[in-house]
Amino acid sequence: MDEAYFPLRDWRLFRLAGADRKDFLHGLVTNDVKALAPGRELPCCLLTPKGLLQAHFWVYEWKEALLLACPPETAESLAAVIRKLEALSDSRLSEESARWLAYWRSRPWKEGSLPFSPLGPGGALVLLEPALRADFEACGRRLPDAEFERLRVEAGWPRFGVDMDGGTIPLEARLESAISYTKGCYMGQETISRIRHLGHVNRRLFRLRFKGPAPRAGAPVSAAGREAGRLTSAAGQAGLALLRCDAVAPGSRVLCDGQPAVVLD
Repeated sequence: MDEAYFPLRDWRLFRLAGADRKDFLHGLVTNDVKALAPGRELPCCLLTPKGLLQAHFWVYEWKEALLLACPPETAESLAAVIRKLEALSDSRLSEESARWLAYWRSRPWKEGSLPFSPLGPGGALVLLEPALRADFEACGRRLPDAEFERLRVEAGWPRFGVDMDGGTIPLEARLESAISYTKGCYMGQETISRIRHLGHVNRRLFRLRFKGPAPRAGAPVSAAGREAGRLTSAAGQAGLALLRCDAVAPGSRVLCDGQPAVVLD
């Protein structure tokens, strides 16, 4: 891919500071915050006590604090939970969104680059002071919205409110990289642990590849003549579909609104 970028409009950036910031966040989220080191990305989920998604976001070590980068759909939920519980810690949450412009970029840039791989290895989350915007945008090609959406769907990156919601368990939404099975307790852990020991979820978000243009999102998907779920996102010849695990597997052939497709994974 050429040097491409895309503005992450309305993403929210939070700074969690305090001597116990790692311990505090570690006890709330699904991933191992204590193992976080400079230059690493850490995808995390915040769950309800029943193991349902409240937020999906990324954590970084940043200027003697933790940076939490969150898509806009769940930022309020994330901030509300942390602010409710921070009085029990020595940590405090502040918002940094107004200070920075956030971009996805296909390669790191000279300033403000953090690793960010939901669209594949080598990508970067770039935080810019507004004064650097012109220089940054002159060093790459801005992807049209439709092209960025195609990359998202092809990569299997779920979007809250589209491919997952507050009734979704993270293991249903391709968010395995946001879960540690070796860390201590966190909110919703019992559900995740029980599913792991049972071996699977009943439904899961799968990537689909169509022979032609993908049908509209929301269309039903059938396998072997029986309905298996529905298409949640569509872009180009790619789709994401929430399907029953007993109906499909990687390599399965399905129909969606009359259009044939192959289940990739």
